[in-house]
Amino acid sequence: MTIAEKLEKFCDRYNISFKFLDVILDDPKVIPMIRGKSFEFFAAEVIKKLLKGYLVENPRGNSSVGQHDVDILVTEPNGTKHSVECKLSGKGLCKISKDQTEIKIKCMRSRTLGEKAIEFYAKHWKVSKAYIEKHRDQYRPSDFEYVVTSIGNAFYTTTEGQYGWNPTEEQIEFLNGIGVKNQKQAYKRLYFARSANLISTNKTRTCVKKTCNDPECAFIPNYPVMIFKKGKTEPEPPWYSIEKLEADFKKNSKEIAD
Repeated sequence: MTIAEKLEKFCDRYNISFKFLDVILDDPKVIPMIRGKSFEFFAAEVIKKLLKGYLVENPRGNSSVGQHDVDILVTEPNGTKHSVECKLSGKGLCKISKDQTEIKIKCMRSRTLGEKAIEFYAKHWKVSKAYIEKHRDQYRPSDFEYVVTSIGNAFYTTTEGQYGWNPTEEQIEFLNGIGVKNQKQAYKRLYFARSANLISTNKTRTCVKKTCNDPECAFIPNYPVMIFKKGKTEPEPPWYSIEKLEADFKKNSKEIAD
């Protein structure tokens, strides 16, 4: 079956007009969702190429209350498993200052917690329902072990209804400085962080929820920040190039064993 035939069958199944499929997919409200899902498969392919001998999967989402859908599941040859969440950088969220460049990563739930989930987590974490409600669109490190991101989306904007690659001259200079020459290279530039390292008293990772009076709560901020110091080609911890993921797996396993 060709791709075109598969698309027609898909449209028939869900009563989508095949005639207008290109227009539907090109809607600024739809594109981010498609790109986010596509990134899960792209990131998995990159990780597969880097981690020879590892099993890398995109599990089909079918979670129940209290269980988080896993974007990528990586299994080491010894059976150790690592859960990876895929999150693109926020659209247009690259800020360049005199000493550094900040890129915000959009790290929030695509679906906020419902009442059953709020009740479950309140009991599970032994906190009030009101506390969970304040953070119903946020993750905790127990939801997944790693976050993998692409910086490319930070250089997209929506102009006159069109969503596309549109870096400023200053941003192009930054990208060139870290070895990125074009849109495709920016998308392929992947970084990761341990989820446990995204909650901290550090100003780039504190909770900024107006309804939360605890800047050191155990939730991952909606927009953790990746920082590149001026003249540096690698970001500051806790973010690292995807090529260092296997080494971090081993380091993480050793820390747990110790």
